Amino acid sequence: MREQKGTISTWALGLLVAVTLAVALLPPPALAIDNDADGIPDELESAGGPGVALPPGAAVPAVTYRPCEPGDERNKCVDVGSMDLFVIFRKAEPNISFISDPLELMDLVTRSNIESGLNISLHLIEESLAGPDREILCDEFDGPYCIAPVQKALRITEITTIPQPVLGYCPQGTPMGLDDATVYTGAVADFVHSVCSGKNCQAYVGEQVSANLVTGEDNVIDKYIEYVTIHEIGHTIDLSLNYDRRFGGYHYKTGTDYIMDQSVVYKEQKNSNTITFYLPHQYSGESQAGLRLH
Repeated sequence: MREQKGTISTWALGLLVAVTLAVALLPPPALAIDNDADGIPDELESAGGPGVALPPGAAVPAVTYRPCEPGDERNKCVDVGSMDLFVIFRKAEPNISFISDPLELMDLVTRSNIESGLNISLHLIEESLAGPDREILCDEFDGPYCIAPVQKALRITEITTIPQPVLGYCPQGTPMGLDDATVYTGAVADFVHSVCSGKNCQAYVGEQVSANLVTGEDNVIDKYIEYVTIHEIGHTIDLSLNYDRRFGGYHYKTGTDYIMDQSVVYKEQKNSNTITFYLPHQYSGESQAGLRLH
């Protein structure tokens, strides 16, 4: 996306790690039942099941995400009744966003459909807990390499250098596909600074009510980065949008007020010397119904 009107692009999450032992973890894919369609077989997520052990193929797992029990934090366990997605977040050092917890950046993804989210439980992991090509589950290994991945993690990479032609980038697909999701946080900050230079700066995050208004450049930059992040995640889970070159690819027309809009609208109120950004904060029903993790 171009920087005009706060145009967006796409991100992703990924990894690079060595796996230690060649072991078949799962039955043949054709035999695995996956009712919640998250790429993790029900037998692993159901009560009494073994859960998801990471890294895949290790003789001694570093961590295991067990099936959820009452009282468990949802981002610390897997569940057969709702989607689970493992995420690698490559933060730049130093980073641009003042939000320290990447899960806070991606909060809307985890919210229910009624709350305009996608109802996906996210599990933030270190790169070392995934396979060399982001594998989370593997059906067959050749030495340390997975040759039959069952599910992969989503990777998001932060890049702070400027200038950049876009604010984010990611090819349309699923976590099983290409790994190239990037958020250009430096470009987001530079864009907001350039638009708000010498002016009051504010943004509505979602509905235009006072509770959703943030003020000051730093706070607007944080919310803009959050918006770009969850927009690019939308491209990595193949939200059901038709390609339209008029809107820069798999996007809605700017101003539709959905996360997957092509760009962000901003306006200047000359009488108050104020720039206001209008950041969408809802996924469409089409997106909610059409997402794919596998």
